[in-house]
Amino acid sequence: MVPRAGPLGEGVVQRRKAELERDLQAEAAWIGTHFPHLTIEAAVDPGDPIAQLTAAARDAQLTVVGTRGRSGFTGALMGSVSRGVVLRAAYPVMIVPDLKDERLSDQPEPQQQA
Repeated sequence: MVPRAGPLGEGVVQRRKAELERDLQAEAAWIGTHFPHLTIEAAVDPGDPIAQLTAAARDAQLTVVGTRGRSGFTGALMGSVSRGVVLRAAYPVMIVPDLKDERLSDQPEPQQQA
């Protein structure tokens, strides 16, 4: 018998959301310093990430998603979320791989999860 985990407490969910929002806002601010003419919208919304990104970006000129490709061979080329967005998108999507690049040396590091 496999033990089942209980539902996450609301406090855990809210704490994790706050951590993600802090990291996301730091990334958005960093991009804004390099590209001040861009309008950047960043949000942490619960739910299916593919559906959320597809719905949120209907009116965008370009949707940019990252990929880390962690799901096997096809994941080596594109992550499941970025692949899902590309397959469902009716608008331009750019996928940016997670690459090491010295031009990104001032990029903020995500905070460690507690």
